[in-house]
Amino acid sequence: MAHTLTKRTFAPSVPAGKSLVSIALAILSRWYDRHCERRRLAEMSSDLLQDIGVTPEAARREAAKPFWRA
Repeated sequence: MAHTLTKRTFAPSVPAGKSLVSIALAILSRWYDRHCERRRLAEMSSDLLQDIGVTPEAARREAAKPFWRA
């Protein structure tokens, strides 16, 4: 009985026409945007949060998330 090994690759596929560098820059940009938005959310007053329909607890939970988590 012969066993064959298959090569597995764990690298994500790159969409046609996109370089790894452009994908990495897009990811870094998205992470930075999340960081900034969460920081601004954490700095909002209760009145501003109420105006946008967000509870202080929900704002704290969102602001506590790491930047890489959506």
